[in-house]
Amino acid sequence: MKILQLIEEYNFVRSYEVVSFKKWDTGFYHNIRIDIRDGTCLYAREYVDEQQRNYSYHWQDPGQSLLARWDNSPHHKNIVTFPHHRHTRDDKIIESREITLKEILEYIKESLE
Repeated sequence: MKILQLIEEYNFVRSYEVVSFKKWDTGFYHNIRIDIRDGTCLYAREYVDEQQRNYSYHWQDPGQSLLARWDNSPHHKNIVTFPHHRHTRDDKIIESREITLKEILEYIKESLE
């Protein structure tokens, strides 16, 4: 599965668990917990079919407090990158150009350096 190969490319990933995975002719759904070597955790959820793509990447600290959450729920129309946006640890909602798991993992990689 390509998504697992992607996760395994990052040496800061301590482990991961596929919580749920469903595939059908025209799409898929996955929910994966990714444990990071610094004790943080990323929950990666994505639903894709012929007509839509919905995602949520929720990164939290060891105490389960939000570090960042990226999603494309269409409820922040004032954001330049609507519907893509990021929730920050200080309850702000800002624009986001990171919309794929690879881009989120790269963001985390840079944050750890």
